[in-house]
Amino acid sequence: MEKHKLRKTKVGRTIYHILILILTSTLISCGPTSKNQTNITIGDCEFGLVYTNHNRFVLTTGKHSIEKESKLILFNTIDSLTMEEFDILDSHARSLYCQVRVKYSITSNHLENMADLLKYPHSVESYKILLLAQEIKSEAREITGKFEANELKNDEYKASAQIDDKISERLKQYIHITSLEIKIYDRHMNK
Repeated sequence: MEKHKLRKTKVGRTIYHILILILTSTLISCGPTSKNQTNITIGDCEFGLVYTNHNRFVLTTGKHSIEKESKLILFNTIDSLTMEEFDILDSHARSLYCQVRVKYSITSNHLENMADLLKYPHSVESYKILLLAQEIKSEAREITGKFEANELKNDEYKASAQIDDKISERLKQYIHITSLEIKIYDRHMNK
């Protein structure tokens, strides 16, 4: 009988130790690092804008770990925006149309400024629509209102240079413009 009890206790302890080992290894592998974090890699020509429940920050090139609940938006450091046909007025309130194509680069500081203003954009497109497009339209409309239609449509240097300068100045905290093309025309005429 003694021998039988001894065998049960040794088997019981062995099973107990195995269970402890399994439980410990499971807890370690499912610990906070792997359970609540996601590993991401930001490429050479990208920035990541991360929004968490508590704050937001910009990630640069390299490997990073972020909370799983975080929202990550990847931005290319070089991008463009094309705005097709929006209304503008000349100095005599004559209705004209404008097309704008902007090529630009961004830095982490630009993203910080954008994030301060928008708080939580949902995508790169919302960044472009909610911020860049609105700023460009506003500045283009303000400047074109100082010129006559012929000056604007004929791409006179004075009008063109002022529009370019004002748009670049207004957007410098959000992007660095590398190329800006503006076309102004009457809708009923050929573009």
